[in-house]
Amino acid sequence: MRQKQEPTYSFVILTLVLILINTALAWISVTFFKTGTSGVAYVYIAVAFMILFTLWFGLYGAISAYAGTLLGGVLTTPGLLQHPEIAIIWAVAGLLQVLIPLAA
Repeated sequence: MRQKQEPTYSFVILTLVLILINTALAWISVTFFKTGTSGVAYVYIAVAFMILFTLWFGLYGAISAYAGTLLGGVLTTPGLLQHPEIAIIWAVAGLLQVLIPLAA
């Protein structure tokens, strides 16, 4: 008889931790490496970590890259609260950036 395993929430916790890390890195990038344009950074260090997390953790890293870019953009740029569709477009761009190495 097969034993039922208790559900573990390790992947949910992993995804939440990765989202927090990506959000913090996006906030740091836009805050400390900012250009004259709101929400744009000279060096967006979060992308390197987003790609690494996606290669290491697969789809969980990609989900965290999307959510981290979305939350990081909304937290750092007040104009994105008025126009959330732009934040969603940036988050999709971040998702595409991490899916390209994953597919290769």
